[in-house]
Parts: sequence; structure tokens; C-alpha cells
Amino acid sequence: MAYLSDFHCHSDISPDSRTDLVDLAQAAVQKGVQEMCVTEHWECGSPCLDWQLRKKPFDAARYLERFEAAQREAGHLIGLRLGLEIGNWTQDPEHAVRGRDALPLDFVICSLHTIKGFDAYFFDYTQENLDDYLTAYMAECLELAREADFDSFGHLSLPLRYAMIHAQRRLSFDHCLDLVDEVLREIARRDKALEANTSGFRSLGEPVPSLPLLRRFRELGGQLVTIGSDGHNEQNVGSFLLETQQVLKEAGFTRYATYEQRRPVLHAL
Repeated sequence: MAYLSDFHCHSDISPDSRTDLVDLAQAAVQKGVQEMCVTEHWECGSPCLDWQLRKKPFDAARYLERFEAAQREAGHLIGLRLGLEIGNWTQDPEHAVRGRDALPLDFVICSLHTIKGFDAYFFDYTQENLDDYLTAYMAECLELAREADFDSFGHLSLPLRYAMIHAQRRLSFDHCLDLVDEVLREIARRDKALEANTSGFRSLGEPVPSLPLLRRFRELGGQLVTIGSDGHNEQNVGSFLLETQQVLKEAGFTRYATYEQRRPVLHAL
């Protein structure tokens, strides 16, 4: 039987979720998830930190309190891990380090949520030619891959998902594949994981990044991959885990990782 883990999800500690952490854990249990890591947002730089401070400043004490409550309510049914998604690390490294050191973390996701200073979620994906913007996104991902302290690189190629959601437009990084290779090679060189984010199934019909990039990561020496739903509610937590495992097999992986005290634990696919 497949081991099911979800190592990317958000409760109402994050500004973009309204779901209590206890309810999130119980929903994961109902879906057969055996291990879950909550990875609340810790944003760096403008505009994303501005967004977080405006909507809901990070509350470490409440995060720990709700995590402990989830442990009491569901910890006998699911392995729970404490994580953080640190967005845009290189835009304010000192702030990033403060977040990393504020909690006894099991797992850190590194992610990029901006394109040329714009929040990628609110970017205008109807513009005629977006090659320059996508190249700028991948170039900053390379900075993160080189400089950030992380365990897994989250939702690489995120703008492709947003372009489909907001403009019903399928984009690609085909124009800058050498740069994509540099990012993947650096993640592999540092023995970090690449996340297969299942949220892409909800809009693109495939994980983010997709099979070709996951396969290329393996070809470039990547050994570690993680799986996360990016679920912000009870409906999406624990979703498309088996489908994503199948994609990882097709990419050439035989194992995937969960993390405890920031050390990988490998599971057969």
C-alpha cells in the first residue's frame, strides 16, 4: 500500500486560509494521509510581506498552540510535522532567517511568489508576450536555489498554474530551458528536494512542475522529491497524492521524501 504524505498545506495561521489547523489535520486523516506537514506562509520582501502584514501578520505563538491542539486531537491517527513556506528568501534574507529560527521546524519550503516585483497571483497573464517575465521568474528562482536555506523547492513554475487559472492560457518555459536546467542542477547539487505540488491537477491536469521538468531534475542528478497539495482548506488538503506519485514514477524516481527535524526520510513509490 502506498504511503501517503502531504508536505505542503496551510491553515488559518496563513493569510490566505480560513481553516483551523485541527480541522485540516482531521480532513487529511479522512483522506488516508499518514503524514502531514503544515507549512504556513512566511513572506519576505515587497509586495508579499506587505500583503501578509496587511491581512494577517504571522503569529508564531498561535501556530504552536494550534499545532499542539492538532497533535492532541489527531496525532494518534496521523504523523504531524511543523513546517514553514518561506517566500522570496533573497528579497530579505535577514527576515527569512528570523522566520526559520522562530520555530522548531521539521521542514522548510523555499518558494517564489513574485515576478519582477509583482505578486505572481495578481500578475496580468493576458499580455501578448510573457517570455521576459517568465525568464525573470526563473532567474530569481536560480538565486533562491543558490542562496536560500531550504529542504524542498516549492511549486517551481508556479506562474504556469496562475496563467491557466486567471487567463485560461497554457504557457511554458521552453524559451529558457537552459536557465531551467541551471535551477534544477543547483537544487540537485545542494542535495535539496524538488517539490511535486499537486495543486496543478486542479487547473492544469498535472503537478507543478510537470512531468518533463521532474524527469529533467532526475536526469541532472536530483535524488530527493517531496509531495504537497498546497491545500488551504479541508477540500484540497491531501488531494491528488496517488496521481502525483505515479508521475514521479514516470519521471524515474523510486522513492520520495518526508522530513523530520529537517532530515529526509525516504518512502518507496
